[in-house]
Amino acid sequence: MLGRARDLAFAGGLLLAPAAALVVWSAGPASEVDVALLGIPALLVVGLLVVVRPRLEVELPAAIVAPVAALPAVAAAADTGSSLALHLTVAGCLVVTHALVHPSRRGLTWAGAGLFLLASWVWLGDVGITAPEPYTLPLAVGLVVVGLVRLRRDPRATTTGTLVPGLLLGTLPRWRGCSTTR
Repeated sequence: MLGRARDLAFAGGLLLAPAAALVVWSAGPASEVDVALLGIPALLVVGLLVVVRPRLEVELPAAIVAPVAALPAVAAAADTGSSLALHLTVAGCLVVTHALVHPSRRGLTWAGAGLFLLASWVWLGDVGITAPEPYTLPLAVGLVVVGLVRLRRDPRATTTGTLVPGLLLGTLPRWRGCSTTR
């Protein structure tokens, strides 16, 4: 009987992220919310589930569901480039937060940094950013605060792995010489 309970718990973990994303995507149209606005809440719900339940059977489906849940919102946006960059930034924040909160997932900080870099490239290619966007600042500050808390609690933590993702998010788009013409 105990083995059956473990199997059910595992199956429940596999279905948790897809079910949560489905709830967000079902509640949106029922509440007459524009499809373009549903990607961020779906990412947040799925990402927070992974932070709360750091188990492989929750994390793997979440890694698949997150982009699938964000794509319709990006496609429905008036400015798909900016929407994609925003979704990549939020996903990066969630990945880095997960990595900083759970010691066994520290290697994911690099995946989060890659998402930030990709978001920056999308923004740069779309609109030619020459200064940091103001809406990335709260996310960058949040990541730096989470990193500082980790540095304080874990004497073995390195500043590179804990602070660089937030610092890159807050400063990377400041590239001079970008053209704003298309």
